[in-house]
Amino acid sequence: MISKSILVVIILLILSSGGVFIWQKTNSTFVNQNTDNKEYRVGADKVIVFDTQNKKEITTIDLSAKEGDFLIKFTPHDVTITDGKKQIWITASASNEEIQAMSKKLVEKTKRDQHVMMATDQVISINPTTDKIAKRVPIGVSLDLADIILTPDGKYAYVSAETGNAIYKINTSTFKVQLIQLPSESKPHQLALSTDGAELYARNQADSNIYLISTKTNEVKNQEDTEETSNLNWSSH
Repeated sequence: MISKSILVVIILLILSSGGVFIWQKTNSTFVNQNTDNKEYRVGADKVIVFDTQNKKEITTIDLSAKEGDFLIKFTPHDVTITDGKKQIWITASASNEEIQAMSKKLVEKTKRDQHVMMATDQVISINPTTDKIAKRVPIGVSLDLADIILTPDGKYAYVSAETGNAIYKINTSTFKVQLIQLPSESKPHQLALSTDGAELYARNQADSNIYLISTKTNEVKNQEDTEETSNLNWSSH
């Protein structure tokens, strides 16, 4: 009887450990967690920093940008964290209504001075130590930035733009941006990388058309949906 009791306890412990492990893996797919027991959750116009150990909110990161009398709020879509836990990356878009509310004079000024953050969708880098905005990377106007993923070495970030029918490749050190144009009406949303990081896959959420992009040459090809592509670690937002 004692041995059976011990066996039951062992089984329960194994199941309990497995349950926690699965929860952590699933959770990290949707909300990126760093080593300090923090999660970064997207809100309406901010990112919420959550303490997973004490189960409470630590702080919020306001993504809005101000220039002159104009305050533009940015809505975050996706958040990811570099493998070294040194940077948090967020895709964020300004609403068309807010952009249209800006005066023509201010828009012309921002374009002339290259202060285009107020009129563009952008990728935002957060310092996880201070939970402050470290860098804004302007991408373009009304692109509907969607998902973001990082290469295995963390050197590049790839961002999908649904309305822009494009992928943007960002050097995570220099913040230089490269445009990878996809076919018209491709509307890329979800992204996935091959294990070695040599190939990037992009698909939309409407008809699941898939495009294969070489991360070395940026060449774009059509890709059939196969068992291999179905088993890729697709971004989930």
